[in-house]
Amino acid sequence: MATATAANTTINQPGIIQYNRIDVIDVLRGFALLGIVVVHATFAYGIMQMPLHSRADNMLLQAINYLVEGKFYAIFSFIFGLSFAIQLQSASAKKRNFTRYFVWRSLILLVIGYVHLLFYTGDVLYKYALLGLLLLLANKLNNKVLIGLSIVLIFFAPFLRKVPAIISPKQLTEAQIRSRDNYNATKIALAANAFKAKTSGTIGDVLATNVALIKKFWKDFQDIYFLILGLFLLGLVAGREKLFVYTVAHAKLFTRILIYSLAAAMFLFALRKFAAAEAAAVIYTFNQIALACVYVAGVTLLYWKTPFKVILDALSPAGKMGLTTYMLQTLFGLVYFYHFGFGMAGRLGLAQAVGSGMLFYMIQVIIARWWMSRFRFGPVEWAWRSLTYLKWQPMLKEK
Repeated sequence: MATATAANTTINQPGIIQYNRIDVIDVLRGFALLGIVVVHATFAYGIMQMPLHSRADNMLLQAINYLVEGKFYAIFSFIFGLSFAIQLQSASAKKRNFTRYFVWRSLILLVIGYVHLLFYTGDVLYKYALLGLLLLLANKLNNKVLIGLSIVLIFFAPFLRKVPAIISPKQLTEAQIRSRDNYNATKIALAANAFKAKTSGTIGDVLATNVALIKKFWKDFQDIYFLILGLFLLGLVAGREKLFVYTVAHAKLFTRILIYSLAAAMFLFALRKFAAAEAAAVIYTFNQIALACVYVAGVTLLYWKTPFKVILDALSPAGKMGLTTYMLQTLFGLVYFYHFGFGMAGRLGLAQAVGSGMLFYMIQVIIARWWMSRFRFGPVEWAWRSLTYLKWQPMLKEK
């Protein structure tokens, strides 16, 4: 989540403006945060899927499942790898020890993510902090290798790791069966306790159940790690190639990406009706990446067109203070949906819940615009940066 700075603009041709890539990245980050709050509101921030009170709710759920869920976290992950490349280039220009800087910065993000995880177990920051360290190793590889590795990680790794068990299944002993059954029973019991705490308990109850879940399951490996790391690598390549700096060639590349990805997404939408259940996970992953590409390419191309730049720039301040925006969305979700707040989980229909999340995001956009006109960083970004450099960072913008 690299902090963006204002960029100078130059006109290259009629109707097209060239901007520093950071500007459009801030817009993409802000756009991704909109999708993230929509998905979180759909599931009442980890409590339950919001009830379907009408046919419109049902249609909205299908649209969210296909068009939104998973796609915006994919964009967020891609931007993280892209930001890594930008930070690396900046450190190289300043002749700064980037490895030490990035490791320390990641450790601070890990702490921030862990604190966030205590309140909301859907946190992604700690995953970014840990997996992001692998970018230091990945940076030694050339772009072709990175692209190949990212394809394997995103599309094949979750299934490849299951191949040995399929080829040579092992007969479980009675002790192993009991251990597996106990594990599953514990998981169900903890999930039930967490649901009760969120829907009828205090904030202390929520923290206690979240801590119990973290202690029990923190070692569990998740297939989403492959996806996140693969997208990190693609972001690293895009950052190295400076793809978000406008050139005619880059505009043509994003146009091709938009067309091919949209065609793939439409094909996958039709295919899912005829595919066997076993292929559902594969189709979902391909669709997730295809639509994420559509969104990134589409927003970038629109941003490079003069009339749309003004509209999309409204998202830029929220993207610049993306970490603050993300964590404030969690605060909103806990207070709005959980019992210790307004307790709206289960009381609203899906459209009402999603509408509430989008309204909160609109308020965030307005406040972020005001904040970033006066301050250099968002509050959490300022704290993160100050801790990274072990020095208070100037907060106010110079007039």
